[in-house]
Formats: sequence, C-alpha cells, structure tokens
Amino acid sequence: MALPIPPGSGSPGPPSNTDLLRELLTSDAAWSRLVAEIDFSPRQAHAGRGILGGRTYKQIAAPLGCSAETIHAHVEKVLDRVGLHGDDRHRCMFTARILDRYAELRDGPPSAPPH
Repeated sequence: MALPIPPGSGSPGPPSNTDLLRELLTSDAAWSRLVAEIDFSPRQAHAGRGILGGRTYKQIAAPLGCSAETIHAHVEKVLDRVGLHGDDRHRCMFTARILDRYAELRDGPPSAPPH
C-alpha cells in the first residue's frame, strides 16, 4: 500500500520534504530529471520510485513481471548509487537522500547561513 501524502502547508519558504516527495511521486518530469541526474537504469528508476511510494518489493515487481528478489537486487543498486549500502532499514535514509538531491537539483544548492 502506498503511503498517503498529506497536502502541503502552503507556507512561504523552501518546500517541505512532504512537498518534494509529492512532486517526485506525481510528476513524471520531476522524477525523470532526477533519474537522469543520478543515472538510474529504467528498472532502478522503477524500483526507486516504488520505494519512495512505500510499496513492497512484490508490489513493485508485479507490473514488471519479475520477482521480488529481482527488485531487491535493483534496490540494492539504487542504494549504492546514492551512497547507501544495505537493506530495508535504509529506506528512510534513501528517501531523505533523494529528497535532498532533488531539492538541490530543483532549487539550487542551499545558501550559506549568514555570519
């Protein structure tokens, strides 16, 4: 089951992680831009977007006609590609890393704090 994405706060300022996640899950253009930046293969991109959407390996695998084990292998490569190594406990870190990378790609690097 996919995770529900609550509506954004609508407040001014930088987008929240919820806003960025919603954008990545609902905008094919936004996801495609990030996929190109990180250089995911098509299967890695499918697996990564499924993980961001809170889907299980089996749910991600079904439309592709492959096994959950195959998706697990793709997820491992996705995690390696963004500098994370390991298993399901890294899903949160993956999501955070993806959101950071996308925010930077979309809005530019964060500005330095004033001295």
